[in-house]
Amino acid sequence: MHTVRRGIRGTASAAACGTGAAGLAIAVFLSADAGTAPAAVGPGVLLVAAAAFGLHAASRFASTAPAVALSVVAGGALVLAPAGAVSAALPTGWAVPAHLLCAVGVLALWFAPLPLALRQGLALASGVVQAWSLLWALPSVSAALSAPATQLDSVWSGSWSDAGYTTGAGPAAPVCLAVVAAVLLAARRHFEPPAPDRSATTSAAAANTRTAQAGSTEPEAPTARPTGTTAATVLPWRTASVCCALVLAWSAGTAATAAFDLSHRAALAAHVALALTLLALAAVPARLAASKPPPDTQHPAPPRTALSTTATVLACASAVSATFLGLATRPATCATLGVLLAGFLAAAAVHPEGRGRRVPACGAVVCATALSVAVPASLGAPRHTIAVLLLVVPAATAAIGHRLRALGPAAPVELTGAGAGLLGVALAADDAPHLALTLALAGVIATATALRPERRGVRHLAAVLLVLACWVRLAAWDVGTPEAYTLPVTVPALIVGFLQRRRSPEVSSWTAYGPGLATTLLPSLAVVWSDPAWQRPLLLGTAALAVTLFGARHGLQAPLTLGAATVGLVGLHELAPYLAELVGALPRWLPPALAGLLLLALGATYEHRLRDARRLRDLLGRMH
Repeated sequence: MHTVRRGIRGTASAAACGTGAAGLAIAVFLSADAGTAPAAVGPGVLLVAAAAFGLHAASRFASTAPAVALSVVAGGALVLAPAGAVSAALPTGWAVPAHLLCAVGVLALWFAPLPLALRQGLALASGVVQAWSLLWALPSVSAALSAPATQLDSVWSGSWSDAGYTTGAGPAAPVCLAVVAAVLLAARRHFEPPAPDRSATTSAAAANTRTAQAGSTEPEAPTARPTGTTAATVLPWRTASVCCALVLAWSAGTAATAAFDLSHRAALAAHVALALTLLALAAVPARLAASKPPPDTQHPAPPRTALSTTATVLACASAVSATFLGLATRPATCATLGVLLAGFLAAAAVHPEGRGRRVPACGAVVCATALSVAVPASLGAPRHTIAVLLLVVPAATAAIGHRLRALGPAAPVELTGAGAGLLGVALAADDAPHLALTLALAGVIATATALRPERRGVRHLAAVLLVLACWVRLAAWDVGTPEAYTLPVTVPALIVGFLQRRRSPEVSSWTAYGPGLATTLLPSLAVVWSDPAWQRPLLLGTAALAVTLFGARHGLQAPLTLGAATVGLVGLHELAPYLAELVGALPRWLPPALAGLLLLALGATYEHRLRDARRLRDLLGRMH
């Protein structure tokens, strides 16, 4: 008998589901096809009835999964029931916001006295509609973000390029984004963790007390786990909801600049205001966290670092959009960069955390760099003049670097300033004299930076910049002598090697003197073999002989080896013509005979020559 009843119930349930699905589909079709609000009332009533039947059926299920599934369907019907009539009454393009508002109303049923499975299904149905509205508004946000970049095609033309603002969504997209942001904030506020199970904790403590009385020396701590959601699981959800709400609110503000057909000045002011507001918002949570530590460890406040980071990133995005919009005219560019510079400086000064100051401080350096380019360019200054003026930025960052070290953002600020110096070098690349001047000034700045104990490594960059400045200056003077390019490197390198050897005598001469000597000897030796004049071989041979004697006198392996090799090759180059002429004048049998005699002499004194070679190897090995 029970089997028959179970079969009848299953058949009836399947038939009810099929009939209900067909009726629900017909009601959805009629609601969507209704052209006026009165015509959508009838399908709406059917959808409400279907939702009521679905919720009633879901409440009768003992298992959670079928109840949640039926609640999702019922929630969708509750969304579509009023949305059809409201969409028909509203202007074209507002159908999605109408469905979204109805979904928010369905979400409010979370606070109704319903079973948990039904509330979860209704919330899931509302969440699907909200996600769909966000996907629908996403093209408007992307268009609003990419539209300012079109101004790059008409820099300082006096007109605003608005080709990217034709989104077609109108004001409905910002409304959807703002509504979902408000829902996230409300969900964060109303999502509270339940109280822990005190009875379980009390019983566990009593058990530990009995254990201690029975002979245990140290009672164990209560190990009962509170049921439900704990504060540790609520905390990430609250942080994520607040950060997502902030992103959606910023997206709504950004899309609104493109949706309401604002003028150029109004759109520029909106982006600048948005950037400044987000910079202020980035500093407020961190300052609150520094001034008000959470007193309750069971219910800690949500971490404010994520919110501050999100606000800072969004502020940078708005600042970029504002900078692009400001490229329409010269005054707008300079004014925008000046305001953003002041905003970033204020944010870096107000922020209480060292790590939080890095991005605003670097943003201020970037704005200062752009302002150093925009102001002279608006006055008609040439590129090489702008390049020299740009070096003010790395000079300023290097000057205040030691003060910023205690505050945190010293290294990022100085690296950003170095990027400004690299931009200056690139701007002066087409003019050799000004490029040499720019490199020399950059080398001076790097040398001054290397005087600080924590920036000793910059000395290598300073040496490279000064050498490059010297080489570019010589190339501008059409100097073709290789020694003019190598001696400015050799002399400082030998001085540094001498000071290093005096401070640490165990340093090898190859490390101290090898690079400096090779820098001049090897290029000069290569030129000697193709130079028909006699002055260069004479000077190079004399210098190499002096280096050889210096190495032999002080027992230095590198000068002795490099100098002797250079003297030998220079001598071979000078004697080669005479040897060739002598060999040509002698009988043809004499050179082979002399070679044979030489081999006989070497063979007869092989042991002695081998001892001399070993003695020479040991002598060189004992040298530094």
